[in-house]
Amino acid sequence: MNNPNRIVTYRILNGNEDMDLYRDLITDKVMDIIVNNESSLPLFRHANRESVYSYLHIAFTNESTIKIIGMFNERNELVAGCLITVDSPWYNDSFLFIEECVTISFVNGTGATGVVADALEHYANEWGADCILMSNANPNARKMISNTMHKKNWDSYETFYKMMWLVINK
Repeated sequence: MNNPNRIVTYRILNGNEDMDLYRDLITDKVMDIIVNNESSLPLFRHANRESVYSYLHIAFTNESTIKIIGMFNERNELVAGCLITVDSPWYNDSFLFIEECVTISFVNGTGATGVVADALEHYANEWGADCILMSNANPNARKMISNTMHKKNWDSYETFYKMMWLVINK
């Protein structure tokens, strides 16, 4: 059976037309899926709508190092989005990195993890990037994401974080 939510194409969202079509939708989905989700890391549950909305405005400009990969199903509906940065690391300005900041699927069954990996590799080749970075802040999807990325021959390392207000307010 064909899954109508499955991603069939992706592209960089940019310009005023894309912003008018998708900024509210993406902002609302970020708030619903990440901020209002008890299984999200505390790090992300403290985002506010105004900050997300303003940040996305920057991402829709062509000149920005912040970009959004929009992922579409067969009906050309936006079913997932991936916010990335494209820039040089602090330690070598001749390197170009693409870093996945956050990926959200608006519905289940999109296949977003594999598509994001493929899209990041596509844009890394197109833009001449030296390295791609991707992380996982969804504990419920950790195993699935890890399996997908290892199948695609990506390396991995542990990432640690500490929410200081949690320590202070205990």
